[in-house]
Amino acid sequence: MKAIIDSSPFIALGCINKINLLSGLFSEILIPQEVYNETFINGKNIDVLNGIKANNKFKVYAASNIVLMEFLNDHLDKGESEVIALAKEKEISTVIIDEAKGRKIAKLHGLTVIGSLGILVLSKNKGLINQVKEYIQQMEEYGVRIGNDVKVQILIAAGEVL
Repeated sequence: MKAIIDSSPFIALGCINKINLLSGLFSEILIPQEVYNETFINGKNIDVLNGIKANNKFKVYAASNIVLMEFLNDHLDKGESEVIALAKEKEISTVIIDEAKGRKIAKLHGLTVIGSLGILVLSKNKGLINQVKEYIQQMEEYGVRIGNDVKVQILIAAGEVL
């Protein structure tokens, strides 16, 4: 299964050194050019960039459907717009987006949406990590904002809250 990732999940997973989970869950992870630019240009997130360069499952692509991207840019940031446009072009049904508005619009386009916390749950279910809670705490310490309701839902899904 292939997936296309937005910049926020890249950063969230990168801050806890768990980008490698993506390659354990997906056969290929597409990075839209705009997401690459937002996340890595000008020396930003260099550790994350080094991690993906060492892994051949990550590929950078530019979406070509400018009309769709411009339409989506009226509602989303450029990275999320290109994630959705590229998913439609490449006929990839799974996108990794954290922001609520981007998730909602991706779903309206018929895409399956997972976020960085969902990646943690899938990784636990697949035996790639032992627990989710510690990584949520690390993300929050790094400055990733996670609502209490979302946190509880994720911990329930991970079997860490009864």
